[in-house]
Amino acid sequence: MVLAKRVLLNKTNHESFLVCLSMNMSYIIVNRLTIKRCTMNKENVIQSITQLIQIKENHQRNTSLVDNQDKLSVTQFHILAIILKEQNVNNRMLKEQLKISAPAITKATKKLIQLKYIAEDKTQDNKKVYYKLLNKGAAYADLHEHMHNQIINKYLSILEKYNDEELATIDSFIKDLTNELER
Repeated sequence: MVLAKRVLLNKTNHESFLVCLSMNMSYIIVNRLTIKRCTMNKENVIQSITQLIQIKENHQRNTSLVDNQDKLSVTQFHILAIILKEQNVNNRMLKEQLKISAPAITKATKKLIQLKYIAEDKTQDNKKVYYKLLNKGAAYADLHEHMHNQIINKYLSILEKYNDEELATIDSFIKDLTNELER
């Protein structure tokens, strides 16, 4: 009887061991698959980001407005749009909103002034300089705004596919990526 109990106990321990081993192997396999899947997902995301940046850069290079004979830069279009929307626009405001250097702002605004898209509007004490749109600049600012709205609508139609949790993840990822790129 004792021998039978030992055999049964050993069989039970053996089965328990096999079940435990089987569970551990499954755990290891699942973990390896999960790690591989996570790595593949991360690689896919990196490929997608790289492709997005390349497409965006190519699109910016190839985008030409119907009447952009003066070859305005994207920065200059953004400046025109800001002046259209905001009051009392100066170099400091442009620098803060566009997140580019003061010399880049100065260069862009000088060309816009030279081409008669904008004009300087000095205060009575001549201490502060603000910019105002001229007719030619207003037309381009409106065109820029129209193109910007088309892009926003395109993004909104894409984002419709995602639920709130997925949108929160996308938003968090884009913020993290932006912060990393700004370093």
